[in-house]
Amino acid sequence: MRYPCATLAIALLLPAPGCSAEPAPPPQPMSFAAAREIVDLTTVPPLPGAHRTGASGIQASGSLTIGEGKTFEGVVDHYDGWLRGAGWKAVATNRSDGSVDDLYEKSGLRLNFVAGKSRGFPTGEDVNAGLFLLGNVDPRTLPRPDGVSVRLQSPTVVDYTTTIPILDVRKFYSQAMTERGWVEFRDPAPGGIEIPWEIREKEQHFLSGAVTVNLNYLPEPAEGEASPPLRVLVRAVLVPVDPVLPPAVEDLDFDAEPLVLAFAVRQPVEEAAEFYEKALTAQGYTGERVKPSSPELDRAVEYTAEGRPTLEVEFLWSKPLTFVGLNEKRR
Repeated sequence: MRYPCATLAIALLLPAPGCSAEPAPPPQPMSFAAAREIVDLTTVPPLPGAHRTGASGIQASGSLTIGEGKTFEGVVDHYDGWLRGAGWKAVATNRSDGSVDDLYEKSGLRLNFVAGKSRGFPTGEDVNAGLFLLGNVDPRTLPRPDGVSVRLQSPTVVDYTTTIPILDVRKFYSQAMTERGWVEFRDPAPGGIEIPWEIREKEQHFLSGAVTVNLNYLPEPAEGEASPPLRVLVRAVLVPVDPVLPPAVEDLDFDAEPLVLAFAVRQPVEEAAEFYEKALTAQGYTGERVKPSSPELDRAVEYTAEGRPTLEVEFLWSKPLTFVGLNEKRR
């Protein structure tokens, strides 16, 4: 998934080494519908005096240039004041001169507030701040291979190194996360560009509910070591959609805003189509057979519901797999 402000959270992420207490057992990953009942970040008041602002259901951000009454402390007070006034409680804080990385919680939903200074354009000093919904999954509760060396673990990120080869680490997570009900998916490239394997292998993504677990693998060359250690970063974030997926999905390709799904299941096309007919009808949709977008496809169904985006589901039967594509059409 690609969100314009996602890099802000990564750039400003400064987890506190002291935040390493053992978390409670992991809850069932939260749905986006449940998160939306708790908060909609489009309601966050825009940052006064900002030269850039942005907001969606899962994130809000702003940037301003320091000067003429605009201060770093004022930016922090703006977002922190709104959070506390809306009933959010700070459960972990990491603040220093010119940076903030705080975790808030409300009704089980977790939110990361980050802020930091950067060089302004064309001159001066900017403050960049953002609120990001993380869902309800603490990365410290997720599985990890035996024998790793933990660099730090906080409520927002786990950072460890291992001498296990990267492909073996990927296999470990594929098995361990799948056994826990998570679905592995690829992060699609913009514009359909094919990403080389040597780049894609350094990322791994899993989905459950509307929570994604994102792993980054960073080989760290060390002088004199034939097998350099592998650094692994583990984070969990919320996505703004509740995708409808049958059990035992394979080769999932997933994006949001608008929703796009592509995957395979080991069942005949009739069974895959029946799953969507039941699942979407239960959500208030009405389905109608339509002409597929390509003659190679076996079936296409358009689902409509009052006041909701139209969903188009297409099926291709290639024994023993049915390939399914679902697109959210906004008119």
